[in-house]
Amino acid sequence: MSNNTKQFYLDFVYDEYMKSNSSFAYILTIFDYIDWSLVPEILNHAAQAA
Repeated sequence: MSNNTKQFYLDFVYDEYMKSNSSFAYILTIFDYIDWSLVPEILNHAAQAA
């Protein structure tokens, strides 16, 4: 088993645990819907507008 596979599994288990046992579960759920690849583009656009 490679380190990437182990890390993926640990991330998955942690994520599922936090969603079911955290008072901030709704925030963690929202994070799943964010397209994080767009964040740098949005920040760059905001910096140019300022």
